[in-house]
Amino acid sequence: DLFANVTATVSRRTRLEAGIGYERSRIQVKGATAPTRTLSFWKPSAAFVWEVRSTSQVRLDARRSVSQLDFDAVAASGDLINNRPISGNVELKPEVVDKVEASLDHRFGGSGALALSVARERIAHALAYVPLDLGGQAQANAGTVKLWRVAGRAPPAPEGLGSGGRLGLGG
Repeated sequence: DLFANVTATVSRRTRLEAGIGYERSRIQVKGATAPTRTLSFWKPSAAFVWEVRSTSQVRLDARRSVSQLDFDAVAASGDLINNRPISGNVELKPEVVDKVEASLDHRFGGSGALALSVARERIAHALAYVPLDLGGQAQANAGTVKLWRVAGRAPPAPEGLGSGGRLGLGG
């Protein structure tokens, strides 16, 4: 894993953040019919941050992330207690997530906070469990998934509205 980040101040209240990462992995399963595989991924990121005032920030963010494969999902093994094979998928690819997000963070009172965000994600090589002909299941890449995420958070209650408590919204 290699990465580099840079931040540039555009004005007193705005800045640009950018980064690039590169990940390279090698997968080798002894006894497998598939050859050794090398996986390489570029992981760019960029953000525009606007400090609306000292208590409020708006952020536009775009980034790519790559999941880590579970080795048990790649390599076949055996369950000696139940006398059954556990299938591996040597062709499995990690999920690659491209995400664009807009968020607002606002602080008020002594301890009040409000966070709202909307994100659009595109997940390539989405992982799913599929049934096997001989019984059981194994992980496989199920294609590309596109989804929207909306989230809100307001912990704890602002002064004067009660003590403690938490309000959350997600979707």
